[in-house]
Amino acid sequence: MQDENDLLEAVRSTLDTYHHPTSTAPMGAADDPGAVVDFLGAVRAVTGLRVVDASIIPDVPAVATHVTTLMAAEHIARLIS
Repeated sequence: MQDENDLLEAVRSTLDTYHHPTSTAPMGAADDPGAVVDFLGAVRAVTGLRVVDASIIPDVPAVATHVTTLMAAEHIARLIS
């Protein structure tokens, strides 16, 4: 590194976003037109298929999704077993 500009360029060229894709198959009530799954993760209009991952979180959270996803999966597992 020659100077601060070199350091800044090195940081910029290697910096990346830490992605947590969520909310692509949101959970919601039966009357919610945007809901893909119900409160048990059952996919609407597809018999026998459940989705229980970060995609069912209705809104993109402002925190890491790992613990939230684990909690949802454990909760749904208890309800359906």
